[in-house]
Amino acid sequence: LRGVRAGNSVSDWLIRLAMMASAITAWDVFLDPQMVGEDYWVWQSAGPAFRGIPLVNYLGWLATASITSAIALALCGTPQRVTRLPIVVYATLAGLSTIGFVFLFDDLVVAVVGGVLMGVFVLVGIRHSKGRGA
Repeated sequence: LRGVRAGNSVSDWLIRLAMMASAITAWDVFLDPQMVGEDYWVWQSAGPAFRGIPLVNYLGWLATASITSAIALALCGTPQRVTRLPIVVYATLAGLSTIGFVFLFDDLVVAVVGGVLMGVFVLVGIRHSKGRGA
Protein backbone atom coordinates (compact mmCIF):
# COMPACT_ATOMS: atom_id res chain seq x y z
CA LEU A 1 0.00 0.00 0.00
CA ARG A 2 1.49 3.25 -1.12
CA GLY A 3 0.47 5.21 2.00
CA VAL A 4 1.91 2.56 4.29
CA ARG A 5 5.15 2.33 2.29
CA ALA A 6 5.53 6.11 2.51
CA GLY A 7 6.18 5.80 6.23
CA ASN A 8 2.67 5.72 7.65
CA SER A 9 1.76 2.89 9.98
CA VAL A 10 -0.96 0.41 9.08
CA SER A 11 -3.08 1.78 11.93
CA ASP A 12 -2.79 5.33 10.52
CA TRP A 13 -3.83 4.01 7.12
CA LEU A 14 -6.82 2.18 8.61
CA ILE A 15 -7.91 5.26 10.56
CA ARG A 16 -7.71 7.37 7.41
CA LEU A 17 -9.69 4.72 5.51
CA ALA A 18 -12.37 4.56 8.23
CA MET A 19 -12.68 8.36 8.31
CA MET A 20 -12.99 8.64 4.54
CA ALA A 21 -15.60 5.89 4.26
CA SER A 22 -17.59 7.20 7.22
CA ALA A 23 -17.58 10.77 5.88
CA ILE A 24 -18.98 9.56 2.55
CA THR A 25 -21.62 7.49 4.35
CA ALA A 26 -22.58 10.51 6.49
CA TRP A 27 -23.33 12.42 3.29
CA ASP A 28 -25.69 9.60 2.26
CA VAL A 29 -27.81 10.38 5.34
CA PHE A 30 -28.82 13.49 3.37
CA LEU A 31 -28.74 12.04 -0.12
CA ASP A 32 -31.00 9.00 0.24
CA PRO A 33 -33.87 10.75 2.07
CA GLN A 34 -33.79 13.46 -0.60
CA MET A 35 -34.03 10.90 -3.40
CA VAL A 36 -36.85 9.04 -1.62
CA GLY A 37 -38.62 12.34 -0.92
CA GLU A 38 -38.44 13.26 -4.60
CA ASP A 39 -39.78 9.80 -5.58
CA TYR A 40 -36.63 8.89 -7.49
CA TRP A 41 -36.66 5.53 -5.71
CA VAL A 42 -38.75 3.61 -3.22
CA TRP A 43 -37.60 1.03 -0.70
CA GLN A 44 -39.74 -2.07 -0.09
CA SER A 45 -38.01 -3.22 3.09
CA ALA A 46 -39.61 -4.35 6.33
CA GLY A 47 -36.38 -4.07 8.34
CA PRO A 48 -35.17 -1.17 10.50
CA ALA A 49 -35.07 2.06 8.55
CA PHE A 50 -34.26 5.77 8.76
CA ARG A 51 -36.73 7.95 6.89
CA GLY A 52 -37.79 5.04 4.68
CA ILE A 53 -34.27 3.89 3.85
CA PRO A 54 -33.26 0.49 5.23
CA LEU A 55 -30.30 0.71 7.59
CA VAL A 56 -28.61 -2.05 5.59
CA ASN A 57 -28.37 0.48 2.73
CA TYR A 58 -26.07 2.61 4.88
CA LEU A 59 -23.94 -0.46 5.61
CA GLY A 60 -23.75 -1.01 1.85
CA TRP A 61 -22.59 2.58 1.38
CA LEU A 62 -20.01 2.13 4.13
CA ALA A 63 -18.68 -1.02 2.44
CA THR A 64 -18.62 0.62 -1.01
CA ALA A 65 -16.98 3.77 0.34
CA SER A 66 -14.40 1.63 2.17
CA ILE A 67 -13.45 -0.14 -1.05
CA THR A 68 -13.21 3.05 -3.12
CA SER A 69 -11.32 4.85 -0.33
CA ALA A 70 -8.87 1.96 -0.02
CA ILE A 71 -8.24 2.13 -3.76
CA ALA A 72 -7.71 5.91 -3.59
CA LEU A 73 -5.32 5.57 -0.65
CA ALA A 74 -3.43 2.75 -2.35
CA LEU A 75 -3.05 4.73 -5.58
CA CYS A 76 -2.46 8.20 -4.14
CA GLY A 77 -0.97 7.61 -0.72
CA THR A 78 -0.92 10.26 1.96
CA PRO A 79 -0.66 13.84 0.72
CA GLN A 80 2.55 15.59 1.72
CA ARG A 81 0.73 18.89 2.05
CA VAL A 82 -2.78 19.25 3.44
CA THR A 83 -5.04 21.88 1.90
CA ARG A 84 -8.34 23.07 3.29
CA LEU A 85 -10.20 22.93 -0.03
CA PRO A 86 -11.73 19.46 0.54
CA ILE A 87 -12.83 20.56 4.02
CA VAL A 88 -14.41 23.73 2.63
CA VAL A 89 -16.24 21.75 -0.08
CA TYR A 90 -17.47 19.12 2.42
CA ALA A 91 -18.52 21.82 4.93
CA THR A 92 -20.40 23.69 2.20
CA LEU A 93 -22.17 20.49 1.17
CA ALA A 94 -23.08 19.80 4.82
CA GLY A 95 -24.32 23.33 5.39
CA LEU A 96 -26.37 23.56 2.21
CA SER A 97 -27.84 20.10 2.77
CA THR A 98 -28.86 21.05 6.31
CA ILE A 99 -30.46 24.28 5.12
CA GLY A 100 -32.20 22.43 2.29
CA PHE A 101 -33.73 19.86 4.62
CA VAL A 102 -34.95 22.57 6.99
CA PHE A 103 -36.43 24.92 4.40
CA LEU A 104 -37.04 22.95 1.19
CA PHE A 105 -37.74 19.38 2.28
CA ASP A 106 -39.27 20.31 5.66
CA ASP A 107 -37.53 17.48 7.49
CA LEU A 108 -35.84 18.68 10.64
CA VAL A 109 -34.85 15.14 11.68
CA VAL A 110 -32.72 14.57 8.57
CA ALA A 111 -31.34 18.12 8.85
CA VAL A 112 -30.18 17.54 12.44
CA VAL A 113 -28.92 13.96 12.02
CA GLY A 114 -27.16 14.65 8.71
CA GLY A 115 -25.80 17.99 9.89
CA VAL A 116 -24.37 16.50 13.08
CA LEU A 117 -22.86 13.49 11.31
CA MET A 118 -21.24 15.54 8.56
CA GLY A 119 -20.34 18.29 11.04
CA VAL A 120 -18.22 15.85 13.03
CA PHE A 121 -16.08 15.20 9.95
CA VAL A 122 -15.83 18.92 9.20
CA LEU A 123 -14.53 19.56 12.72
CA VAL A 124 -12.10 16.65 12.54
CA GLY A 125 -10.87 17.93 9.16
CA ILE A 126 -10.35 21.44 10.49
CA ARG A 127 -8.49 20.17 13.54
CA HIS A 128 -6.33 17.86 11.42
CA SER A 129 -5.49 20.61 8.92
CA LYS A 130 -4.42 22.96 11.72
CA GLY A 131 -2.15 20.28 13.11
CA ARG A 132 -0.56 19.77 9.69
CA GLY A 133 -0.04 23.46 8.97
CA ALA A 134 -2.59 23.90 6.18
